[in-house]
Amino acid sequence: MKDKKKHNLFAKHLIEQILPLFEEFFECIDNNFEEIDSDKLSETYLKDLKNYLNTFQNRQKKNKKFNPYSAFLKDKSIQAKIKNDNPNLSFGDLSKLKGQIWKNLSKEEKNKYKLIVQDSNNTNDIH
Repeated sequence: MKDKKKHNLFAKHLIEQILPLFEEFFECIDNNFEEIDSDKLSETYLKDLKNYLNTFQNRQKKNKKFNPYSAFLKDKSIQAKIKNDNPNLSFGDLSKLKGQIWKNLSKEEKNKYKLIVQDSNNTNDIH
């Protein structure tokens, strides 16, 4: 408890020392605010925004390859059917049920999701 009090006293002392500096800084900005050239400020802002957008667009997206089970989980028709059939289940119980359904799927049904994954990975390689 004593350490906590010392820490709080130190933080309070630090804030008391720094606060006047911030007040002086913001006072200075307030006094010089009228002198700031809004056109230059807007130009700088737009330039920074364009640079940000260019870097964002040029950044290569990571190819997130997903597995057949995640393709199964993304299947909205399956999701809707499971939720409609089991409206009272919690999120965790729904997840367990989805896992059980996946385990009980036939190889043909699982292959359908494997093909979806392969198609998805092939289209990601093109971009």
